[in-house]
Amino acid sequence: MMGAMLDPLFGSTGLRKFFHRIGLATSEETGLVADPTGLFPGLKQVPALTRMIEKYNSDVRGYGPQARREGRGRGNLVDPAFKDEVATVNLTAKDLENPAIVNRLKAGGVVKIKDDGTIETDVQGRPVFLPTREVNKNNKKLSNDILEIIRKKEDAGETFGEGHVSLEKTVDGRDRATGVFIDPSIIDQLQGKYNPHQLAALKQINQTLRNGTGDVWDLFYYSALKYNKAGRKVYGQIKGGDRTSLPFGIEITKDGNINIQTISMDAFIKNLEWFAKSKGYSQKMAQAFGGNNPAERVTVAEKLLPKYLQNHLNKIENGTKNPASGITDGQRDLINAAIGRMNADQVKANPVLEGLGDRRSQRQQSYRSRRLDRIGNAVRGEPGYPAVKSAIEQNKLPMRIPNEADVAITEKLFMPASEAGAGKGKQAEAADLDFKISTRNPTAKNATENPITEDLIINTASIADDATMLESHALALQEYPGIKKNSKVPKRIIDRFVDHVVDNLLYLHDQVRPEVRNRSKLWYDGARNITEKWNQQYGNDKQSIAAALASLSPQKDWFMNVDLARRMLDIYKDQSGFAFDKAMAKKYIQLFEKGIGKKKATEIAEAMVGKTLNELQSDFEQAAFIRSYDEVYNPREYQVVSPEGDFIGLAKSLDGVNKKVAWGSMTEISKAVKVLRNPSKESISTALGNAHKIRNFYNNILLPNADEFSVTIDTHAIAAALLRPLAGADLEVANNFGSKPKGAKRSIKNSSVKGISGTYGIYADAYRKAAEARGILPREMQSITWEAVRGLYEAKWKTKSNKAKIDNLWKKYENGELTLNETREQILEAADGIREPEWVTERSDSGTDGGNESSNKSEELYRSELGGSELRANPRGGRTNPRGSKEVNFLPAGNFSRQPANRIQQQAPAMPGNRFMAPAASAGAKLSERFR
Repeated sequence: MMGAMLDPLFGSTGLRKFFHRIGLATSEETGLVADPTGLFPGLKQVPALTRMIEKYNSDVRGYGPQARREGRGRGNLVDPAFKDEVATVNLTAKDLENPAIVNRLKAGGVVKIKDDGTIETDVQGRPVFLPTREVNKNNKKLSNDILEIIRKKEDAGETFGEGHVSLEKTVDGRDRATGVFIDPSIIDQLQGKYNPHQLAALKQINQTLRNGTGDVWDLFYYSALKYNKAGRKVYGQIKGGDRTSLPFGIEITKDGNINIQTISMDAFIKNLEWFAKSKGYSQKMAQAFGGNNPAERVTVAEKLLPKYLQNHLNKIENGTKNPASGITDGQRDLINAAIGRMNADQVKANPVLEGLGDRRSQRQQSYRSRRLDRIGNAVRGEPGYPAVKSAIEQNKLPMRIPNEADVAITEKLFMPASEAGAGKGKQAEAADLDFKISTRNPTAKNATENPITEDLIINTASIADDATMLESHALALQEYPGIKKNSKVPKRIIDRFVDHVVDNLLYLHDQVRPEVRNRSKLWYDGARNITEKWNQQYGNDKQSIAAALASLSPQKDWFMNVDLARRMLDIYKDQSGFAFDKAMAKKYIQLFEKGIGKKKATEIAEAMVGKTLNELQSDFEQAAFIRSYDEVYNPREYQVVSPEGDFIGLAKSLDGVNKKVAWGSMTEISKAVKVLRNPSKESISTALGNAHKIRNFYNNILLPNADEFSVTIDTHAIAAALLRPLAGADLEVANNFGSKPKGAKRSIKNSSVKGISGTYGIYADAYRKAAEARGILPREMQSITWEAVRGLYEAKWKTKSNKAKIDNLWKKYENGELTLNETREQILEAADGIREPEWVTERSDSGTDGGNESSNKSEELYRSELGGSELRANPRGGRTNPRGSKEVNFLPAGNFSRQPANRIQQQAPAMPGNRFMAPAASAGAKLSERFR
């Protein structure tokens, strides 16, 4: 059937010549193009045709496949061995004599069309290409018209049925629409206004989506055109190639593009071939699909795909437990994996994808968004492949429907063995969703929003509601080094700034080794684990523990932050009946006589003498009791914490001495007391104040998986976003928090009516957008890039001269002297690369020290955490050095097989999200040399 459809189209000499130029094989007798997938009966690949095109490539261009793979040759033809390549085609006036080529060019929407419907040509008779801005303008106008027609029809009460594209707002307040199909009447209203070839392709593909026949299409797809620096048209060259595609939906993006969402059948089969030949998966393919060789196994898997998809359409669960599906567990998981990764949840549900690791699973996906303006031709192929868009978006396409046992297993993924018994993920956090707090906190008397009854999110849209505030933010952002001043429209400035930040974050994310990335993203999962442990150990509500951690976080590294909260909980549980004694009074006076005067400090201390913690009434009095008791009776050492939330030993300074804990202000301790005494949502929201950072930090700790919007933006997060060595006193950081540093030209407009401080919401949206691009959560993107930027710009490196050096590189980019990639590569070189996180190898105490009374006390204090008098051994192993301290290896030894031993003593990191990032260093401690 497919062959009969393509015979007349590919039979012309001119078009055959065109295909030969781009490296596609044709039969001189039938005119058929060899199908690269081998899926369809009419398009079987013929060895003779492959030899013919290879001979053509070699004879005409002078190079064989190996040479072209290495980038040599007088052209860029498609190699039959690389099914998803594109080819560069140099078009001439002669080519425009062929109607088929002309129609493809017209359908692509990238050439200039004259009023009489012909293609405009230059003096040499070659087609004139539209500049980028005009192509984008046309796309935007078409998409806006579609959205407007839908909006009017809905306002008039018209309904379109299940699966129709639906309107929605993005996090930055722009319109978009997604769904399976568009009502044909909407496309009909566009006729006569836009490119008829584009509308014809849209109408044909849309019809099969609406009917649900699951048709495979052969799409001639143009790659993105290249333009000169001025954005002007480039004559005579275009890239394109045939793509065997399975459409499953339509998307109208916020940027004005109309995308046909597809599964690339070429990529799907490539993935199956990789599994069939890969050392780690060939046996699984043999067990699942049988066959005597990899090719036979791939063929069996291909033939099962329609059944697999039909089961989704018919709501039949795929898998061994449901014999009616005709699909085994092994077949299901391998087909899932060959279709590819769509998001992080899917990976956790699919053991094959999970086993691939982050980087490979990112690459191993077959989803393709095909822009309508780049589809030059659409030929319908075989039906019977009904990819259900709703199933894909809900992760039902690439993941099985879980039963209770499945949930118990998948929730344990990515957690260490010591923690695998606890319930994890969204399901475990669902009960705490009622305690999620708004990340905006309006406090003005004339505020119209309620942060308790509403879920107020800090984002660009909330800033854009106030035109004056939007302009204030835009003008400030445009002054930063590296931000090109190419617009005066505030919204456009901010949109381009967000795109710049997203690009930086993705670059930084991709520089991190997958093994490190897979663990550095777990900091908030670890924080949640700690709250769950303490909920069981101390009896406090999880939300009050998370709020106490957030309250005590300013100016503390994460290890110390955790320890202070643990000390507070421990005293509340075990010392509530202890009476405030003279030793505690003396300590209190010593601590606060300089701040409030000796007389006042003495009065407060003497008034508490003889009273137990339970008898003290105010939050401040209880805070004073807790700190005084701890300073007198508890040792000062504190524990190292792994990203997963394991306590793994005492923190050490670089010279091997136990590090000492230090409390923050009484205000912070009093806030922590307040939320422990009253764990209501109202109490927590009040205690955590107006700072977006603290409020997001709390949500990230309590709900790392159930809350998909909160993201903690601190000093390091700003540095990562701008790829600059910033510190707390820098302008960009101050602007993020809504303050004005000394010497600043302008201040950022804040709003107590809306509960908005600084540019926080703009960065938050950028992190959300970057996370979406990599299929992870915003807080995971923040954790990964937070660690990376700390490794790129160490505190000691952030000198005035080094800051100027990096800013100068960004100014060169801004002025067009460097490309974006050149700028970032030179930044990495200037900073001497990204050092790996401190916790990759961290020094901690491995046992008792009989000659150290403080160490013995520490063991008693930590006994409940460590399961006995000895510190818990690291489940991933570690070696004890001659000095008796333990070097804890968080990454499996196999990950270092090609690296030198990485035994380094380093400081504890602050938790990703603590605003004041400098770790607390011991007096006289020297920074150690680290491996690059």
